[in-house]
Amino acid sequence: MPTAIDIELEPFFTARLPLPPSINRTYRPVKHGRGSMRMALSEEAALFKQEAAYMLSNPQCDWDVVNALREAQGKLYVPLEVRMTFYFASDRRDEDSGVKIAQDVIFKRLDLDDRTVKRLIVEKEVDEKNPRVEVAIRCLLSA
Repeated sequence: MPTAIDIELEPFFTARLPLPPSINRTYRPVKHGRGSMRMALSEEAALFKQEAAYMLSNPQCDWDVVNALREAQGKLYVPLEVRMTFYFASDRRDEDSGVKIAQDVIFKRLDLDDRTVKRLIVEKEVDEKNPRVEVAIRCLLSA
């Protein structure tokens, strides 16, 4: 019996964002209730979200595809691939530590559910002069 083959389409979304904070600097403990503690977004993470939202105000995006995906939510499952390339000032940082906060900001801007991400590709590069994360999102279709 033949197996499904994923057909890779061109990205419908590309963006360049500032580097998000590491996971260790994304959350901070705060007092909650009667002495109990909970984790809250750090100031550094909140600043990243503001800067990223500003940079996403005019992304390279095929809004026809995004609107079709919005319409399909809850009716049709369209799997997505997210490719993130992190460019760090040095190779001392883990590439996966900023994935979640970057993905959350992007999917909030697109008003899409990030649970439709079937494939996540994370790459790490070094660019001492221009640290950043570059993101591309595409639909995956099976034939």
